[in-house]
Amino acid sequence: MSSADLGQSWQMQNGFKKSLYSNYFTGANTGYAVGDSGKILKTTDGGNNWLQQISPTRNLLKSVYFVNENTGYAVGDTGIILKTINAGVNWIQQLSGTTNNLNDQVSE
Repeated sequence: MSSADLGQSWQMQNGFKKSLYSNYFTGANTGYAVGDSGKILKTTDGGNNWLQQISPTRNLLKSVYFVNENTGYAVGDTGIILKTINAGVNWIQQLSGTTNNLNDQVSE
């Protein structure tokens, strides 16, 4: 969903039919959202349009966080950790050493 009036009203966005659990914006226009089945979405126009990114997992992703415009992490079920160093063009799976679900916000 999107809002053009600071959350006073909301409009349904088309395209993605799965649940999303987390989003993070690296600036006014560029943002990422993650969710069911390893889905990663990216917007470069402030959320008006979202493009699906190639994800190396089908695991549920529950949190996404960027440390700068290029480097970001997504985490989720069964210990999955994904990392990008090129603003979401590629996501590489990292070893977490656990099969526990990773739900919390990722930070530096």
